[in-house]
Amino acid sequence: MATRAKPGKAARKGTKVNVALGREIRQLRKAKGISLTEFAKLTDRSIGFLSSIERGLVRPSISTLQVISEILGMQVGWFFPEQSDAPGRESRIIVRRDRGRRLAYANVGRDGQLGSTDYLGTEDYLLSPDLEGDMICGLTRMAAGSSQGDEPLAYEGETVLHVLEGRIELELSGELFVLETGDTAQFRTSEPHRWSNIGDGQAVLFWTLTPVILHF
Repeated sequence: MATRAKPGKAARKGTKVNVALGREIRQLRKAKGISLTEFAKLTDRSIGFLSSIERGLVRPSISTLQVISEILGMQVGWFFPEQSDAPGRESRIIVRRDRGRRLAYANVGRDGQLGSTDYLGTEDYLLSPDLEGDMICGLTRMAAGSSQGDEPLAYEGETVLHVLEGRIELELSGELFVLETGDTAQFRTSEPHRWSNIGDGQAVLFWTLTPVILHF
């Protein structure tokens, strides 16, 4: 049964911090395809309490935020992106060089201790300002010999994969394709797929994904 958590003394209704935090939680929850009802069951918190957090009316305790981050599969730091000092619309539509957020996942790796895909030899970054739109784009750096994993992935959607640097092998429904620097692939992600770095050095990939459903 979901607990009826109450806001503590540290909660501050309507502050910018609360609103920004709630927005990040809501965006990630939706990107993971989790309903508010399911979210309540998974976190053992009430729907009303979680809704208040997402609307910026309540600031969750550290323990509650840790539970939320574990359920959503992302490190706590994800919810506190570096604030942009850009004026007006810029912060909502532009991500400057080296400002992409690291997709450092929770509960990944040996006994869930690594907190990222470092154990696969890859680093993933979100290049979109947030997860609010119908599409996101990102950047992946792959060490020589690394791959997405041993098994192909398959889920509804469409992706574009562009090789900025290096040489990769794309496996798509069992068929193999070699992509070199400057090459681009576009395919439905419902086809079982995986890619690996078959070059001698680092491979750097730019990618897009629609709809915004994160599969990790």
